[in-house]
Amino acid sequence: MTTTTQCLLSDIQALAPEITSRIPEIEAGRRIPIDLVEALRSIGMFRLFVPRSYGGFELEFPEALKIITALSRIDGSVGWTVGIANGSSIFASMLQPEVYRQVYGNGPDAITAGSATPSGTAEATAGGWRVSGRWPFASGCQHADWIAGFAVMTQAGKPLPGPLYQTVAEYLPLIHSAMTTGMAEGALHDLIELANTGRQQLRAPAPLRDFGSFRSVTSSKAGR
Repeated sequence: MTTTTQCLLSDIQALAPEITSRIPEIEAGRRIPIDLVEALRSIGMFRLFVPRSYGGFELEFPEALKIITALSRIDGSVGWTVGIANGSSIFASMLQPEVYRQVYGNGPDAITAGSATPSGTAEATAGGWRVSGRWPFASGCQHADWIAGFAVMTQAGKPLPGPLYQTVAEYLPLIHSAMTTGMAEGALHDLIELANTGRQQLRAPAPLRDFGSFRSVTSSKAGR
């Protein structure tokens, strides 16, 4: 594990109580509060894949997944939102250099979002492309600095040859796996804590913590 990753994980743990205390607010509002987004931004959560030349961390993929997993373990929606934003920043690297400089010219903490569903069309014109379409909801769009929508490139109404973004299928499942792994770890942790309180279900012969399955899970986690 790199020093950068260790520092980021430490910052996440320092922010964990704040995230946990805001979970009811997140669920009620169906979005991450802006001040919490800014707290995440301040510790570098949106620059995991931004190039070092632009002030980003440019983490190797496995290292970044550790960060996303750690956030998802605390709260799934926060981990999801951060994971999506960082995934979008990878796709931003496929932009023309002058456009990329617009996105990250003011610093590496720009938040990007978008929809990978090619629901629009980009028709070739004399001056560039005329884009039209309607895209589904994009996670993090309400606090994003930049939003992208995938489109099918066309000329005279017919699609041009060649795939649009060939890496989407490879990257997105890996990011999603980090989110879901963190959520599962968080749920397991909560279940073990509940069992260790001595809680006993109605008509159960013993408290939850005395069942072999819980003792096995607890000892397994302790041995890591």
